[in-house]
Parts: sequence; structure tokens; C-alpha cells
Amino acid sequence: MSAETARALEEALRAHVADEDDGSFVTGWIIIAAAAMPEDGDATSYSYITPEMQPVHASMGLLAMAQRWFNRCDNQEDE
Repeated sequence: MSAETARALEEALRAHVADEDDGSFVTGWIIIAAAAMPEDGDATSYSYITPEMQPVHASMGLLAMAQRWFNRCDNQEDE
């Protein structure tokens, strides 16, 4: 990812969170993407993006929180 794209992505993320959460500010983030690879029999490629220098434990904590959130949402749909 180019430095310019990384800056634009982080600025957009920070602006979105501030708008959605009444002025709060981002302290860490992770983005996970899946990409279809048609030249390889429609295999799927996965990639993740985090801020430069974000510690692994911060990224893993965010992933754990996402998993808990999704599990909670799944359980609510079953009720």
C-alpha cells in the first residue's frame, strides 16, 4: 500500500469514528479483506491492514472484541 493510500485510509477511518461516536478518537484499528482470485480457480486471498507500529497484542485484542461482538449478534438473532 502506498504511503498516500495508507494516510487517506487512516484519515477516513478517524473521521468516520469521530462522526459516528460523537467526537471519540481512534486508538487502534485492523481491517481484514478477502479477495477472489479468478486466475487461481476462484481461490480466496486474505489480507489485513493495521497502523504502522501497532503492537500485535493490540490487533489481537481488537480481533477478539470483534469475535465477541459477532457472537453476541448471532445469539440475538436466534432468540
